[in-house]
Amino acid sequence: MLPYGCMSLGDRVGLINVVRSSHIIMQIQCKGGLKGALQYNISALHKWLKDKNKGEMYDLAVGLFTRSCAGYCVTTFILGIGDRHNSNIMVKDDGQGMWYKAYLAIRQHANLFINLFSMMLGSGMPELQLPTLPTSALDYFMKRMNDAHHGGWTPKMDWIFHTICQHALN
Repeated sequence: MLPYGCMSLGDRVGLINVVRSSHIIMQIQCKGGLKGALQYNISALHKWLKDKNKGEMYDLAVGLFTRSCAGYCVTTFILGIGDRHNSNIMVKDDGQGMWYKAYLAIRQHANLFINLFSMMLGSGMPELQLPTLPTSALDYFMKRMNDAHHGGWTPKMDWIFHTICQHALN
């Protein structure tokens, strides 16, 4: 993952850092036509990465993208970030995510995160409620990831309607 700065300026208003040479996943999917935009053409992202990365660079880009997605999924799950859709996921031409930088940034400020999470425990967010057994936590996490990956219709419908709304606004 490539961390970038965000700053809230008020209710529904804020600023984010510009990430140069990046594209949101929705833009890439929409290049695959209507089927890509509605997520029925799952090859649009592969085609885009292949167009941007020739030969051996394609395999490296797929590896970077895969690790970035894994880091993104785990991190946003742990932090309870719910606004995860194709307009909020960016990828660079080479598939770069630099997920180890996010890990080092979090580790550098570990005490701050521990204190913030401690204050958030009373919020009732299921991601912050630790089950008694580690296997229960792993079961919960794996179920959520499998639901999202293996045909969970809720995320797909959310992304489809988000894409339609974004095109209607543009």
